[in-house]
Amino acid sequence: MANGNGKRLITKQRERASELPDHFIQCRLTGHWWVLAEAEANKEGGVDMNYVCHRCSTTRNDTISPRYGELLRRGYDYAEGYRVKQSTPGERTFSAAALRADTWRRSAS
Repeated sequence: MANGNGKRLITKQRERASELPDHFIQCRLTGHWWVLAEAEANKEGGVDMNYVCHRCSTTRNDTISPRYGELLRRGYDYAEGYRVKQSTPGERTFSAAALRADTWRRSAS
């Protein structure tokens, strides 16, 4: 159970979470729902595989080795509004507890 400081921190995180759309909350809580959008060979001999999140439209761009499937590079292009500026250096912007609490609040409304 959280102590007084922990409860205040979760309350702040819940307030921040309340400003996010439902689909961003779900992606942050349960992970993105990746769908392969495109795969093609690149000039370096690897394979570029591009995924799109079905919920929030974030894209993930992977480059893999075609022989062994080893991940060589990964990058993300986040949907507009998905990334949130860190409010206090060293403080987590959201916690799973805050996201779960906000999901419960939304479902109970």
